[in-house]
Amino acid sequence: MLKVVRVGGFVLLRHHPNEAEHGQYNGFHHYNFDSRDSRFVIWNKSMMVDVADFLGAQAEVECAKPGYVDVVIRKIRDERGSPDPRRDRIRQYLQAFIEMSAL
Repeated sequence: MLKVVRVGGFVLLRHHPNEAEHGQYNGFHHYNFDSRDSRFVIWNKSMMVDVADFLGAQAEVECAKPGYVDVVIRKIRDERGSPDPRRDRIRQYLQAFIEMSAL
């Protein structure tokens, strides 16, 4: 989503918390979305990604949990530079999530 948002633009998300846990990782839900200490995390039994850490200086991430996981991601700058191996691995996890979402 950040690739199509202009610098200064926003991505707004609202998720039910931890749907994969509630659904026992069956069907559509293979990843959980949660707010931990006001940080947006995507996780399952084998991995956890703090989205603000993942995006680094590319965006600011705000997260609240008033019943839903409400997330505001504001794009600060376009991604540039060479990717590091950790970001590539996280990108692979997120790509797997996107592919599962399309099923």
